[in-house]
Amino acid sequence: MGKIRVNWRDAEGKSYQANAKCLNISRTGLRVTLDRSVPPSTLVNIHSPDFRLAGVAMVRHCKQKGLAFEAGLQFAGGLEWIKKTGEE
Repeated sequence: MGKIRVNWRDAEGKSYQANAKCLNISRTGLRVTLDRSVPPSTLVNIHSPDFRLAGVAMVRHCKQKGLAFEAGLQFAGGLEWIKKTGEE
């Protein structure tokens, strides 16, 4: 459906980022495939020009599916829609 950039830090403060593919999206969250696992309860920053979306989400689950990982992300505070250039 669309691409999403996902960024997070682990307990030691090490930064990670992954490109995700959105499988579905709703008012409260989205389901994505990732190339790496993200622990449940991790807060992640998400950014997607495809969906005009930027903000924070919490990983509710992350399970391996073949060579990829499928994760459920629940939107958290700070979620905002990105305006297209030239939009009022």
